[in-house]
Amino acid sequence: MRFLVFGATGAQGGAVARRLVAEGHAVRGFGRTTGVPEGVEAFPGDLGDAARVKAAFAGVTHASVILPMVYEPDLVSAYVRNVIEGAGAAGVRRLVFNTANRLPDTDTGVAAFDTRRAAVRTMLTSGLPVVVLRPSLYLDNLLMPGVLESGVLRYPLPGGLPVAWLSHADLAALTLAALTREGLSGVLNAGGPEAVTGATLAAAAGARYEELDVDAFAAGLGGALGEATAREVAATYRWIAATRPAGLFAASSWHGLELTPPREWMVGAEIVRHHRVIEGWLAGTGGFEAFEGAHAPGFTMVTPGGEVLSRERMLAEVAAARGADPGLRVEIRDARVIAEAGPLVVAAYEEWQRGRGRRATAVLRREDGALRWTHLHETWIS
Repeated sequence: MRFLVFGATGAQGGAVARRLVAEGHAVRGFGRTTGVPEGVEAFPGDLGDAARVKAAFAGVTHASVILPMVYEPDLVSAYVRNVIEGAGAAGVRRLVFNTANRLPDTDTGVAAFDTRRAAVRTMLTSGLPVVVLRPSLYLDNLLMPGVLESGVLRYPLPGGLPVAWLSHADLAALTLAALTREGLSGVLNAGGPEAVTGATLAAAAGARYEELDVDAFAAGLGGALGEATAREVAATYRWIAATRPAGLFAASSWHGLELTPPREWMVGAEIVRHHRVIEGWLAGTGGFEAFEGAHAPGFTMVTPGGEVLSRERMLAEVAAARGADPGLRVEIRDARVIAEAGPLVVAAYEEWQRGRGRRATAVLRREDGALRWTHLHETWIS
C-alpha cells in the first residue's frame, strides 16, 4: 500500500501522515510547501492544478483528503473535481475525505459548512470507494493563545453544549482505521470518547469556563488565517450559538478504538505547553513568570543523573540559563495519565532533544485554575 495525504503540511493532515509513517507505511504528502513530517515524501503542489494533483496520485493505493481553508464554492468544486479525477486515474482502493468539521444535515447559509456538504455529495456520487469522516471540534484548538489562561478556558461555544472533543492524534487513528478496514463506506462521524460541556472541559485543567465572544474570537484568528478566512470560521460558531444543535457533536463508536478523554488530553497539553515555555526561555524570547508559577511550593525534581533538586535550586538554574540554547526544540512523546487521586495526577511521557530522550514521571496538582507541577523524575533512555 502507498498512501497520499493531502494537507500533510498542516495540523490535521500532518497528524495523519505521522501516524501512517509510524505504522510503517509509505507516505507521500501533498501541500503548498515541502514542510511535511519526517519520513514523508514531500510533493508540493496546489489543489487547483489538475495535472499536479493527478501526478501526486501516481502509484497511490489509498488517499486521505482534507481541503484547505477555502470557502469559495467554485474553487472548492474545482479542488474536489481534481481529486476525484486523480484518484480515479490511479485506481485508488480507498479515499477518506475529512470534512474538518461536524457538518449539519441541511444547508445553513454558512460557506464553511455548505461547501463541505457539497463536496461530500460529489465525493459520494463519484463512483470511487469513499469514506467521509465528519470530525467533532478539536482539542488542539485549546492550545491557541488566549484560550486557556489564568485559570479560565475561553471558547466561543455555549457552555452547556455537549461536545465529543477530538485530538489530532485520535483523528489520525480514526483516519487510519477508515483507510484500511474492510467494509467501511459512506459518512462516519469522528468524535472523542465522551461529550462534555464547557464547564467539565475546563475543570479537567482546574479552570472555569467562559463563553468567548465570537467577534473577539474572529479577531484573534485574523492574524493567523487572514480576515476573510477568520470571518468564515467565526460564522460556524455563530450558527452553533444561534441554533445550539443538540447531538451535532456527539461521540462515535463505530471504530472500537480507545480514544483520549478530554481530562487526560488536558494533562498532555500542559506538558507540551510547559516545554514550549522552556524553549522560549532558553531562546531568550520568553518570560520567566509562567515557568516559575507552574511549579507548586515544595516542588522537587530528580534529574536523569539521580540528583535531587529543590524548587529553589531548579528555578535558580533555569533562571541563569536564559538565552543559553536558542535552537532547542523539545518533542514530547506518548504523554499519558497513569493515575489520579483527588486533585493529584500522575503522568508519564518521553522528552526528546537533539536525538536523545529521557523518560519522565510527573505529579501535577489541579489548583488555582491550573495544573501545577509538584514532582518530576527523569531517566535517560538508553
